[in-house]
Amino acid sequence: MKNKLKEIYDKRNNSFTILSIVMSILIIYYHCYPLFFGIASKNRDIFTKFMGISLGEVIVGAFFAISGFMIVTSLNNSKNIGNYFKKRFVRIFPPLIFCLLVCALVIAPILSDIPKWEFLKNTKLYSKYIFDNIFLWKNTQYGIADIFINNPYPAAINGSIWTIKHQFFMYILIVAINFAILKKHKEYYKYFFYILLVITMVSFTGKYDAFFKDLAKNFNNIGVLVEGNQLLKLICYFCAGVFINVYSDRIIIKKKYAAFGLLLLILCRKTILIRCLCLLVIPYVTIYLGTLKFNIKVNDISYQIYIWAFPIQQMIMYYLGGKINLYVYIALSVLMSCAVAYVTYYITEWPFIKIRKVFNDPILRYKWYNKLLWILPKKYTHKRMYKDHLGKELNLKNPVDFNEKLHYLILNIYGKKEGKLSDKIAVKECILSKNIKDLYVPKTLKVYKNVDKIKLDELPDKFVLKCNHSSGNVIICNNKDTFDLENAKCILKKVLKQNFAKVCYEYHYNYIKPFVYAEEYLDDSNHKNPLDYKIYCSNGKAKSILVCSERESGLKLSEYDLDWNRIDCIVDSFKSSYDIPKPNNLKKMINIAEQLSKDIPFVRVDLYEIDNKIYFGELTFTPAAGICTYYTEESLIEHGKYIDLNAYKKKDNDVYDKKR
Repeated sequence: MKNKLKEIYDKRNNSFTILSIVMSILIIYYHCYPLFFGIASKNRDIFTKFMGISLGEVIVGAFFAISGFMIVTSLNNSKNIGNYFKKRFVRIFPPLIFCLLVCALVIAPILSDIPKWEFLKNTKLYSKYIFDNIFLWKNTQYGIADIFINNPYPAAINGSIWTIKHQFFMYILIVAINFAILKKHKEYYKYFFYILLVITMVSFTGKYDAFFKDLAKNFNNIGVLVEGNQLLKLICYFCAGVFINVYSDRIIIKKKYAAFGLLLLILCRKTILIRCLCLLVIPYVTIYLGTLKFNIKVNDISYQIYIWAFPIQQMIMYYLGGKINLYVYIALSVLMSCAVAYVTYYITEWPFIKIRKVFNDPILRYKWYNKLLWILPKKYTHKRMYKDHLGKELNLKNPVDFNEKLHYLILNIYGKKEGKLSDKIAVKECILSKNIKDLYVPKTLKVYKNVDKIKLDELPDKFVLKCNHSSGNVIICNNKDTFDLENAKCILKKVLKQNFAKVCYEYHYNYIKPFVYAEEYLDDSNHKNPLDYKIYCSNGKAKSILVCSERESGLKLSEYDLDWNRIDCIVDSFKSSYDIPKPNNLKKMINIAEQLSKDIPFVRVDLYEIDNKIYFGELTFTPAAGICTYYTEESLIEHGKYIDLNAYKKKDNDVYDKKR
């Protein structure tokens, strides 16, 4: 049976988020009593009255224990110290700054007796509140001008934010502890913690009160030192969480131990021992509860609840004080705080979480990078993409090599006509209308707008599924009895959502309305997958032939001239190791390609030769989206000579416009 914390704790499936939210709600409950009855009132929550220790102190201690437990992992997973502090900054400051600004610039002007515009013009009224609370080393500023001065808990707009400067101090402290102890002397950390524990327990007797007063007096502008007695206690809770993480391979986590700890607290209630025991029991019980698996996925809005609850509770008292009882006040405080926290989470935390995911996931990063490039000027987008993929600048003023000229065509020439001819369904109609001798066009069996409409009983035993707007993504069915249609549907649904104009910046694809279609299966008795003859053409003249082979074991390429002499132009990683036999109908294939490429600056005509028949594949205007990495540098220059742009430069574009 697994007992050690390291064996039990699952980083992906735990209850720390739920626990943090519940603890934030308990802080609301704790604050309701002084906010409803007043600071001087002896009315306190049930827990505080029964245990003789503040519920707020226990919950804040539990928060710091969780923080210590989690922060060690965050520090270890960070690439460097800068990356660690960047994550901490994003966690703390956006929600805090937003809350401070709303309180100072929205809530305060509305509630103040000073006219709104007069209030906003007088920055001295609220600037100290904003900046002293943002710069966390300053003393906490709780109030703004005359706001809430008549509330039972007067003049404080947010009494919860005092802990945030201490929290940020812990982020700095753990870096020092990690550098001094954990990195090289992990075993020594326990002695550090034991000494800290003893010092903190002794402080509860009041032995250090004079020291803390002198500290506050001498460093009255440094907030964490002014609250030195609180700081020491919070450091101890934080370091207890760190201790549990560091020695997780030794610490046994069991329900009975957690229950025994809570029983000890009850037995020691209203004594000095309870505060000492809390330093050990609360971190253990909190981590135990956090390791439980509830399988409930919720967003962590606990921090938002914590920083927004106090001003919301004060506003409720401002408008409804004396009109509602305590229990209605508690209910309203919880409901309104959670609602506001949920909204502000999506304003101040969720965007940064998404950004972090994008930067950490190469697929998401590429996806969002593409979206960003899409909204930028097209020339910049192509230059950026070209530099990213090929590591060199794109020359659009005087394009020379094959890739550069393809980008020029994409940006300046290709449009609706090329879009129609790139549509794998529509192009068949164009080909058939030409009545080209000896060219067979594979039959389109069915066209589907909705992938879920595909039914196997309507199709032959062998067929091919494709999307008319995509490159690749061909799904072959050799036998309907063993064909996984559901998996095919999943793949095709994803492909249907893709816009290749945005993915690869081939803008003529914008003119294609995406469909899925079933096509007849071309059965080649000589090859498992038919050889794909890709004939490069420019203005009705064939230039060379690229052959795709060995698709079943990994795509390999070889290129031939029109007399079927092999051209050494493919890089080694793509180069086929054997020579492809000359097709029987080579001259006919070249003739067909030249007919199909008439009046087109550049197009690649894809053909198959199966059982001595020539089958049409597709027309491709921008191979590899102008990022052909399978050619050597020298061959890219040679292939660039295939495309004569002189007749198609913008200054002479009227010639091409007439042809279109």
